[in-house]
Amino acid sequence: MRRKLMLSATLCSLSLLSGCGTLGPATDGSCKVFKPISNSTKDTTQTRREVIAHNKVYGAICKG
Repeated sequence: MRRKLMLSATLCSLSLLSGCGTLGPATDGSCKVFKPISNSTKDTTQTRREVIAHNKVYGAICKG
């Protein structure tokens, strides 16, 4: 009985977690507010690195 209960709890947890994964671009509207950032001539080297990292994440999430 206990084994069946543990198996049921595990399967239930896995089914809930599987709903979070996506294979394609984001479809929840987050790409409408999450946009690439442009560099400024006043940006420091660190800021430029952060802008590049941000834009790479945008590309991976919103462009597929």
